[in-house]
Amino acid sequence: MTRSLALAIAVQAAMVAAIGLVVLDMRAHNRVERLGGVNVWGYRGLELGAKRTNEIRIAVFGGDLAFGWGVASDETMASYVARLVSIEMNRSGRRSRLITPIVAAARGMRADEYGGWIRHFRGLQPDIVCVLPDEPGHALDSERFLPDRRSVVFAASGYAPILPLVVREKSAVTHSALLGAAARLLTAADVQVADAADAPADRPDPIGAAIAAARQVATTGVLLVLPPRWADATSGLPAEDRGMRIVRLAGDARMLSPELRLDGYHFSAGGHSRAADTVAPIVLEQLRTGEGAAR
Repeated sequence: MTRSLALAIAVQAAMVAAIGLVVLDMRAHNRVERLGGVNVWGYRGLELGAKRTNEIRIAVFGGDLAFGWGVASDETMASYVARLVSIEMNRSGRRSRLITPIVAAARGMRADEYGGWIRHFRGLQPDIVCVLPDEPGHALDSERFLPDRRSVVFAASGYAPILPLVVREKSAVTHSALLGAAARLLTAADVQVADAADAPADRPDPIGAAIAAARQVATTGVLLVLPPRWADATSGLPAEDRGMRIVRLAGDARMLSPELRLDGYHFSAGGHSRAADTVAPIVLEQLRTGEGAAR
């Protein structure tokens, strides 16, 4: 066998292996994207196509709390808000509107990363952008990134590999050394960029930066949704105006109930639903204001 033939065979074998990994990764996405995972583009739920003329998109950004760990994608605050808004906007006699929720939060994401993450998803064309930050003092788990923002594949193409995480978590449940080794190999196959936790904050005011990015992306309005365990002080928060409203979930005393938390922190499905009860009326106000201004 000549050297050139051996090289050609090796290249073909690598291409077949790469295609096989992509197929397996896409199958893993299909299995977990509606439950606790993300789709191939890094946000929760089904992939969105071109925006329709009668469609309103409501996006929720943030970290662990907004992501909705432990609940399905259709049990997150974004989905419940979309349902409430749809009921109100599609009452008899009104023009039919398709209300689409977008859960574009990410696990393990720091507040100073929100702004760049929001701009990353500008192509989804959200009408309303809600920013739900994590509660002060919440400890992020750097090993639980989802999607994996350290992935070179994700950084270069926007495709979010999930197979390494699925195999790693499967190995942890089954205590399989073989699956653990496979997970390490899959992770090593996708060269990791510098850990986001090592990156300096782009601004000393991360919430302000996130709201500024949201204003650039949202076509109608922005909401800053403050979680229940957030200090009531208004200093340091962006100023409200017609295009940006602040919603305090602590205004509903029931949101402080431990029964609405899965593990003492993450919202249960009931917690996301209760939060939506507070958020949806403000979303409706902004949409109606936007429609009035467009006339």
